[in-house]
Amino acid sequence: MESKHQKLFIIGITLIIASFILGKLVFIPLLFKPSDTFWRAMVLIAYGITWIMLFLGIWFAGREGYCMVIEKYREHQRKTLHAVKYHGARAARKTYHMVKRTAKLPVKGISKGKEMVKRRMKTI
Repeated sequence: MESKHQKLFIIGITLIIASFILGKLVFIPLLFKPSDTFWRAMVLIAYGITWIMLFLGIWFAGREGYCMVIEKYREHQRKTLHAVKYHGARAARKTYHMVKRTAKLPVKGISKGKEMVKRRMKTI
């Protein structure tokens, strides 16, 4: 009996993950053909199928499986947002300091400042 429960759990987790992935990807055809009614209908049908996959996955995996997948998904989102915030702030700091250093140069030194910026950009 344990083996059957494990198989259903794995099938459920797979369905939940697949529904999350396909739920995001299903809208890509609308980027290429936004006014085509056939593609709109196909996207709507495919999106409905992803919801059915999600509910079947929850049914098979149970509440524990659903909570586990949601927690992993949120953890991935937090890591991604943290990386974007960190690297965005880092780029802003570097830009600020480069502009500040270039602004202190005399008019004759502007070309030297441009070279300095080019050199620093290569290291980033």
